[in-house]
Amino acid sequence: MAEATTRERILGAADRLFGSHGFRGTSLRALTREAGVNLAAVHYHFGSKHELLVATLSRHIDAINAARIAQLDALEAAHPNGDIPPLDLLNALVRPAFAFRHASPENAEVVQRLSALLHSEPLEIVHPLMEGLFSRVMQRFAAALERALPDLEPEEVYLRIQITIGAMVSALAGRHPPDLADAPGLDEEERIDHLVHFLAAGFSAKPLNGADS
Repeated sequence: MAEATTRERILGAADRLFGSHGFRGTSLRALTREAGVNLAAVHYHFGSKHELLVATLSRHIDAINAARIAQLDALEAAHPNGDIPPLDLLNALVRPAFAFRHASPENAEVVQRLSALLHSEPLEIVHPLMEGLFSRVMQRFAAALERALPDLEPEEVYLRIQITIGAMVSALAGRHPPDLADAPGLDEEERIDHLVHFLAAGFSAKPLNGADS
């Protein structure tokens, strides 16, 4: 019980400090002071500052990814021929993150901190981190989108997934244009609908190298 409590205190401190100051801006000294533990405890439970960052993100993102995979499994069971509408696939990819954010005020704060972290760190830190956390999910969704959109090359599907992730992270962080965020009668659910339909149209568009000149 004591070890679990120590681990949770370290994760809680990392959650707050990484979100507020970024990975590079958070020292192990600050982490141990915030958690009320010594440096040996951090190394014992996590091994390194980088592994602590991975664990901090994983405990939130794993639940979102599990929901994505569950929805994708259900879609593939209902469409054994692989003809899943791209809109359905994108709903399964995008909506679980928003559902997590709306589940509680604490989750909303977590999403804001994670979004700030992902926007503040250089690509050499963020890219391998995202690969590790999302690789299985992205492989599954990429394969499903390739089957649903056979005219697109795999590289084009992957590029559009990256664009989707960027748009989703921006929306989760609340970075809406003022005229969209303040549009009368346009609530959060309607904004998500607009986002997903826009992304689905993007996936269905011709690739640039196949467009008419």
